[in-house]
Amino acid sequence: MNKNHILIFSILVFINGVFAQSSILRFSPGAKSITLGRSGVVEIYDPTALYWNPALLGYLKQQQTVVSINEPYHLTYTGYSQFYPMLGTVSASIAHTQKDISGTELYSLGWGKQISKFVYTGIGINNAITETENWVSFGAGFYIRADNNPNSIYKRFPPLSFLESPAFRDRLTLGMSVQHVPLTEQQHSHQTRVGASYRLTPDGFTIVFAYHMQSVENTSHLSFILPIQRNIKFIAGIMDYKFNQTALGAEINMKSFDLQLAYDYDSKRIVFSTAIPVGTSYIKRSEEEHELAKKAIENQLPHEALYYTKRALDLDPDNSKAEKYFQTLSPLIIQNTIKAKKTLKTAMELEKNEWYISAAMHYMQVLKLEPDNIQAQAALERIRPKVNVHTERRFQLGVATFEKNELLKAKEIFESILLVRPDHQKSEQYLADTNARLYKQAENHFFAGLGYYSQKKYDLAENEFKSALVFYPAYNDASEYIERIERDRANNIKRIDELLQESQNLEARKLWLQAIERYKQILEIDNSNQVALDKISFINQKVDQIINQYIRNGKNQFNQGNYSSAKTIFNKILKLDSNNTTARQYLNSIDDKTSGKTIAFIDRAQIHIDSENYTLALAVLDSALVENPDFSTAVNMRKDVINHMDTRQMLSNALREYQNQNYLESMEICNQILIKDPENIQALRYLEQCQRKLNEQVDDYFNKGLEMYTKENYRTAILMWDKALEINPYHRGSLEYRKRAIDRLKAIEQLQ
Repeated sequence: MNKNHILIFSILVFINGVFAQSSILRFSPGAKSITLGRSGVVEIYDPTALYWNPALLGYLKQQQTVVSINEPYHLTYTGYSQFYPMLGTVSASIAHTQKDISGTELYSLGWGKQISKFVYTGIGINNAITETENWVSFGAGFYIRADNNPNSIYKRFPPLSFLESPAFRDRLTLGMSVQHVPLTEQQHSHQTRVGASYRLTPDGFTIVFAYHMQSVENTSHLSFILPIQRNIKFIAGIMDYKFNQTALGAEINMKSFDLQLAYDYDSKRIVFSTAIPVGTSYIKRSEEEHELAKKAIENQLPHEALYYTKRALDLDPDNSKAEKYFQTLSPLIIQNTIKAKKTLKTAMELEKNEWYISAAMHYMQVLKLEPDNIQAQAALERIRPKVNVHTERRFQLGVATFEKNELLKAKEIFESILLVRPDHQKSEQYLADTNARLYKQAENHFFAGLGYYSQKKYDLAENEFKSALVFYPAYNDASEYIERIERDRANNIKRIDELLQESQNLEARKLWLQAIERYKQILEIDNSNQVALDKISFINQKVDQIINQYIRNGKNQFNQGNYSSAKTIFNKILKLDSNNTTARQYLNSIDDKTSGKTIAFIDRAQIHIDSENYTLALAVLDSALVENPDFSTAVNMRKDVINHMDTRQMLSNALREYQNQNYLESMEICNQILIKDPENIQALRYLEQCQRKLNEQVDDYFNKGLEMYTKENYRTAILMWDKALEINPYHRGSLEYRKRAIDRLKAIEQLQ
């Protein structure tokens, strides 16, 4: 072959390479890039971004594949992208620039990632194959997007702080890429692309501009995006401001795919491309990562939780639950790092002083704060043999402490051994025995607290419950009662304020008895309330005057033979002064005089029953029971009368019994009403009110029993608790303390 032939062949190869690169540089994968004036350095959010600006890949969080068809029956471009949290997005594509054999095949692989707030970067590598050559090139790019909700896991890049202003935020995007930089075949040249977009209106009208620079020629690209509906956008663009280089089309965003259409005036063709999401949605993947973070928090693994939280936010910056975790965990990890450094320093000092178990505990605390701390891991391996020797010595100390009944200290020793030697079975057994004893002590404190709580001695009760938690921190009942005490205190403050207001109003109306009752209620809540104490002392003088007046009235009623009225008056006196001998003497006299009278009431009631006048019969029987409440014949006759009465009459009688504080009798009537009418609202309401009053009586009997118990009067205490259990057989406090009182009596009998 002569020199002329070689020269001609070389020129043809060079021209073919130039045309090959030219076909690549003028190639526009994806219909959207054609409508953008044959550019995609910004505003391309599918795998075709690999060709235009690989930094755009970092914005893609959803796995997706894209297919583009520029000519009938000819697949021009296909690509796929996959996002990996905290690592970025990887994409691969295959393109063919022309349908015939003269086209260039382009194989590309790229990566893009967000590197700070608003900033993304990416790189790509391409392999172009023509009929005569094979050349490799690479590209790189940057992308800036002023998102309205920037990802909080990325730090701010100070020079770009201006993007946070309303003029740019969620409006401006900037892009730059250098593509097709040759790694082989140096006769080829690279292309530099810059671009920007700016949203002009809130509904999304956007203008886009790009400028491509290469050794052969520079081109400008102008376009606009006009939203028509929520998921449809009209796009039109022009290259070099030449009409024959214009294109227009639309982008349709559907739930299951994105569709792009373009009409290219230059080729007179309709171009079609579609991007299809594949796999699990990025939102669901974000939720899955958040659930892993949640489990890590439950397992007290904050570093692992932060790792999954960052992955969740990298997938979906709008995940509000993950954002809350991030805002909580980030400062915690910083605090843990600081604490780990201090703990590590302490551990090293302990190791230096040959306190190996304490040193090992501190090193393990470091690893709990920072699981990957290499210094702590190495130190634990270094001191492990010495820890084993010191473990046995410390175990003997724990046993001696246990035998002295210094249980909390013993527990600390055995736990410290098991922290560094989880396989130490003897320590494990002693720790179990220690915890059992501690639980028993905690239980004693709990029941003591329960007694104080029933007496409304909240300070003493709280101290006992807290003591229970000192001995056994997992004693949930004690924690619940501490919370209940806090609520009761708040309610008591409110109730005392209400009672003070009521009592002051009663005093102003000179209703002294009612006022003193309110002050007594205050003392039931707070027995040291000075205002109530002073007021009671003042009003007692008034009460003495009232008692004297009651005695005079009671005597008058007694002398007139109105024994029922007299009995009511003398009972009122005993409520004011339970030791009043005059009232008791008159009540005994009334009982003596009314025993025969009760029989007369029974006879009269029977006459009314025979004539079916049940209302009068019930009234007479109630009079008989007033005279003698324990007369069984009257009680049984009363039940029979109630069974014959209608519901309205029975409700009236139930109310009367309630007002007379005969709660069990009132409940009995209500239950009989409910047998006849199960949905009777008034009967249900009376039942509820009676039950509340009976609960108060139970508490009163229980507290009286406790008072006797503390005075070591165990038999009287048992009688009080028996009365409480007659009303409520399942009352926990009465059952427990009754058992204790019986045990005390048995112990006393054995001693005697």
